[in-house]
Amino acid sequence: MPDADGDKPVRRVGDYEFLDRLAVGGMGEVWRVRHVTLGAIYVAKVLRPEYREDEQFLRRFLHEARLVANLRHPNIVQVFGYDTEHTLYLMEYVEGIDLDHLLRSKRILTYEEKRIVIEAVADTIGYAHREVDLIHRDIKPSNVLIAIRTLDDPIKRSSIKLTDFGIARLLSASQRVTMSSGMVMGTLHYMAPEQFEGDADKRSDVYSIGVLYYQLLTGSIPFDGPTAFVIRDKHVNDVPPAPHELDPDVPLADSVVVMRCLEKDPDRRYQDAAELYDALMSAEPGTGGVARTIISQGGPTAPVDRTQVTDQPGARRTATEETLLT
Repeated sequence: MPDADGDKPVRRVGDYEFLDRLAVGGMGEVWRVRHVTLGAIYVAKVLRPEYREDEQFLRRFLHEARLVANLRHPNIVQVFGYDTEHTLYLMEYVEGIDLDHLLRSKRILTYEEKRIVIEAVADTIGYAHREVDLIHRDIKPSNVLIAIRTLDDPIKRSSIKLTDFGIARLLSASQRVTMSSGMVMGTLHYMAPEQFEGDADKRSDVYSIGVLYYQLLTGSIPFDGPTAFVIRDKHVNDVPPAPHELDPDVPLADSVVVMRCLEKDPDRRYQDAAELYDALMSAEPGTGGVARTIISQGGPTAPVDRTQVTDQPGARRTATEETLLT
């Protein structure tokens, strides 16, 4: 519903004045808005017209907005309000850059900064998994916001903000999203194999975090191709080189964590992001835990004996890992 000024959805909603459009996505548009009394800047996400006319979708959207609005984590973009007349919700404005643009810039992240980013992502998604049973479904660099004013600013844990919780679930609930239907939900390069058939759970988020950390550590995504079907087939069938094989400076412990995230069989991954976060905290180079584990040549989901072996009470490793005896 454009107005006389051009393509703004409205000039003003309540106390919020629309300023400029920040992005256009599958659900709608993202606008920077200003509270006319306080002068504070926020973000408004406005639904596309086809969703505004779907009453069932609107009910789900409101339910999801309420759920996300009640998330309380320092690394989650907060939702502050919802307007039913204009089908939009208001969020915290993060001044900075998203991880996708940061990785495309000339800024070279240190290993410590890569760890800060992935630890924040795993901890935040782990909170959503354990505390509110919420799956993100679309973890990718553009949904990781970094609150820095210039590219030279240091990246701190408090700088990281995740956004778009629950959006992919809303869309997938409204339509069958499989390769055969011609639609998929999520971003191809970061999707778990099962997501291409319309299925997803917490372990799918773990897979996506693994793809993200692979990219951070190596500078490349594990699977790419000229078409969606080629990328899908690689996610389902191919085994990427382990990060430490591409870059010998990558700590072995981190490489092990990534490759377990990328297991084709969800049962062989970390079972939620909280478990992944615990593994990351143990993956300190030169220490015990997973730092004493190496990846076998077969890689994840290779045709090997899946008998589980432990080297200490309660320990468990996948068939693609081989424990170093010390």
